[in-house]
Amino acid sequence: MDAVILGVTGLLASPSFQSPDHSSADSTATLRSALRDLAATTSLVLVDAGPADELESWARHTGVADLAAFRLWTGRLGRQAKAPSRLPFRFVARRLEIACDASLYVGCDDGLLEAARRCGCRTWDIRLQADESIPAEVVEAVEWLRESFEHHR
Repeated sequence: MDAVILGVTGLLASPSFQSPDHSSADSTATLRSALRDLAATTSLVLVDAGPADELESWARHTGVADLAAFRLWTGRLGRQAKAPSRLPFRFVARRLEIACDASLYVGCDDGLLEAARRCGCRTWDIRLQADESIPAEVVEAVEWLRESFEHHR
């Protein structure tokens, strides 16, 4: 696996991420810790279709901007990147110089999941149990994040 592409909304941040005040120090430390471990073994990419300025502010505030090899807020690519367009995933592949089928999109955005599949990326809809093809370190990180965030609520 050359890259793990993580959806932000619903996986790394709740829909209320727009204001940095919504993130506690504990939850941002948990997030950074989980992503640091993943980033040590693979290129970590953040992708989301939400509002670009708020997403970028969130990424910088939480410190995950420094852990990601690349961040792509699809709104900055224009209407042609709107899901289920394959453009965002092709863009990531070109930027990282990897094949789409060497990457894994992890998230719960239906449009981005479909776009990733259409582009040839492996996918894991986190609303479903991971199958055996999903690397254990990715499953462990996602499960740890879910448990930690539930604990901090």
